[in-house]
Amino acid sequence: MTADQMSDITSGAIDDIIAIRNRWHTKRHPLFRGLATGSLDLKVLGSYMAQYAQFVKIAFQAFGPIITRVPKDVLFMIIENLAEEHGMLAGPDGGAHDHMQMIFDFCDAVGMRQEEALSVEPSAAW
Repeated sequence: MTADQMSDITSGAIDDIIAIRNRWHTKRHPLFRGLATGSLDLKVLGSYMAQYAQFVKIAFQAFGPIITRVPKDVLFMIIENLAEEHGMLAGPDGGAHDHMQMIFDFCDAVGMRQEEALSVEPSAAW
């Protein structure tokens, strides 16, 4: 196979991936469209954030097995990211923020207590 043929295959694959992304992009979801237009009830976004908290909890747990199998530079990158997520390290804005606490604060602001957010049953999408 020539370099030009490989380039054509690669370009085609990239185009296919972009087309799939564009078709299923979150910007097309009613939740994000309502958010963009300002018509979304904030309680709906609070429910979304409670679902997101469930995902984050699972994602944090998933890092355990991952960090035992990665090269040292990747390990340090993951640890740095986790420290920033937990508010133990300053992020891009120069401040340290516990991201889960930020989720709970948002949920509280729209009328959902932390206990409620934590007890939300993860949807099938997660």
